[in-house]
Amino acid sequence: MAEQMTKENFIQNVLIGEIAKIKDKHPFFAFTLMACGIEFLGRILKKRKENDVNYSRFDFNYAVFNLTVLEKYRPYASEPKGEDPSDGYINPTSPLNKNDCKDDLYSKLRCCLAHQFLMGENLNLSDSNENKLDVPPITLGVHAFYNDFEKACKEVLTKLSTEKELSELQQITHMVIEKTENGSSVSGHP
Repeated sequence: MAEQMTKENFIQNVLIGEIAKIKDKHPFFAFTLMACGIEFLGRILKKRKENDVNYSRFDFNYAVFNLTVLEKYRPYASEPKGEDPSDGYINPTSPLNKNDCKDDLYSKLRCCLAHQFLMGENLNLSDSNENKLDVPPITLGVHAFYNDFEKACKEVLTKLSTEKELSELQQITHMVIEKTENGSSVSGHP
């Protein structure tokens, strides 16, 4: 039997619920999932239905610059100049940035973890309860980062329930989880 998940269910059950369950035992994987989750939140905020890889950096940075709770990470992100990646980015003068926006938090955290299972230069990950963002290398503590990530998810959930254009996206099926005899199998868009 297939269970369809709306974006709201996905945010609540997977991004908040499942990441909460693994962050203590598997902080490295939790960081990877949260970094990818931030990109997903940005895609929702931009009301983008399609999955276009050319928008990954844009969506990640859009979330950082448009979710209140992620404000503390803005010095390490690249602010989108317009409504499209081709409009370019306003690059911070952060310790992470040595090569325009190629060295921002998106590259150092999201890309390095998602593509290589590595951390970028000048970025440390820890299992602590606090972030250290004042001097390089910056350190992200899994519990502090998760708390901010959870609040960002809840901020998007609030927007989904109160903003008409975003609430229409809520009805789009994100994925189907097929329950089988041997467990569950996940597939993309039905």
